[in-house]
Amino acid sequence: MKTKHFIIPMLFGAALVNIACGGETKPDPKPGPGNDTIDTTPQRTVVVDTIVRKPSTSTLLFDASGSMHGYLNSSGDPRFIGVISHFENMSGNTVVRLYGKEEGNPIERTDFDRMLNNRKIEWSNESDLKAMVRSMIGHIDGGDDICFLLTDGILSGSDADINDSPDKSFNIRMRQKMSEDLSSLLSEKKGKLCALIARYNAKFNGKYSCYNNDGKKLVNKDRPFFVIAIGKWGCIKYIEGKLNEAKTANGITTPYEDIVMIGDAYSYQKIKLSAAEGLNPKGGKLIIKKDFRNENVALSADLGVLPAYMQTDDYMNSNIELYVQHGQKAEKVLDKDYYEVSVNSVNGKKILRLNVKSSQLRDSKLTFRLKYTLPEWIEAKSDDNDLDIATNPAKLGKTFNLKYFISGFTTLHNGKYIKEQSLDFK
Repeated sequence: MKTKHFIIPMLFGAALVNIACGGETKPDPKPGPGNDTIDTTPQRTVVVDTIVRKPSTSTLLFDASGSMHGYLNSSGDPRFIGVISHFENMSGNTVVRLYGKEEGNPIERTDFDRMLNNRKIEWSNESDLKAMVRSMIGHIDGGDDICFLLTDGILSGSDADINDSPDKSFNIRMRQKMSEDLSSLLSEKKGKLCALIARYNAKFNGKYSCYNNDGKKLVNKDRPFFVIAIGKWGCIKYIEGKLNEAKTANGITTPYEDIVMIGDAYSYQKIKLSAAEGLNPKGGKLIIKKDFRNENVALSADLGVLPAYMQTDDYMNSNIELYVQHGQKAEKVLDKDYYEVSVNSVNGKKILRLNVKSSQLRDSKLTFRLKYTLPEWIEAKSDDNDLDIATNPAKLGKTFNLKYFISGFTTLHNGKYIKEQSLDFK
């Protein structure tokens, strides 16, 4: 089985902003006409150009481990090669490299396409996915705008790791550690790079290696594979937009099945709570109106910049934390008995609404914090034990240790919270 170490992808209008991927924005202007959001959160100023743009240069790494052979060995299914072709054209200049036990030399695109069509890839017995991610980072540090990796996304140790472990269970016993290793590697780029992970399907015809290296024969069965992209925010956002555009228009042989972008700090910072009911912005504070001093007041925010899975009651109720601070006292968590969270559709937009007991807010500072959680599809499509993949059709659409693999990328977020905002009340 492959060596992989870790845990748990249209051109937008260009926008120049003063924020790093994962960084923090400048403070908003002082309250005034047309600006009733009073945000007193202390913030650093990080000035980095983040224009949404097509990458000028990229590297496409092709995972050439033996377990990928089945995708090229299938018949009558153009989806796998179609996805590769789509990503080859994502930048102005794409360099292709095979990655087996180590990274290979650059391959001309015409030569690579010929290799794919003729199914003439030099396959490796093993590959090291952690090393692949390290190589991706190296290409970005070396000047590429973005780096892609096409892989089956299976988190695994080496053959030696597996064979030397009790019951050949290394990939189960050590998956948390492998995920942490990936997280540690990516932590050096926290707040500097973003990642995009897109899940696709294509026919697989060949030997599938289970977590203990047992081989299972799969004959033209639909199996998932992944394209991982790492790069600066503006280029990753461009790729996300192009993939969403293709999904809507069905513009490629196979649009993605699932997608997640990790580290989209600029979008998160656009969420701004403002007065919705019972509050009067004045002098840098939110004044509780007299008629509401024994009632609830309301704050609201447009969630349109967030991915769809975040724009729900369940997500917001699970990941919002509110804190209050009175005077010089230490802040404390606001008990959920004192507020309600809801997400409503208003004129085609998803609007967050916080109804808070006004008695808890008088002469205080309220701090809103939003945590990050991966979308549910990652857990649902992750397999903890793949020994029955040939006999259980439900397992064919799952990927062994997927949740541990993708979780390793979440270290790219700069801190526990993806959004924090403080508001003063009187």
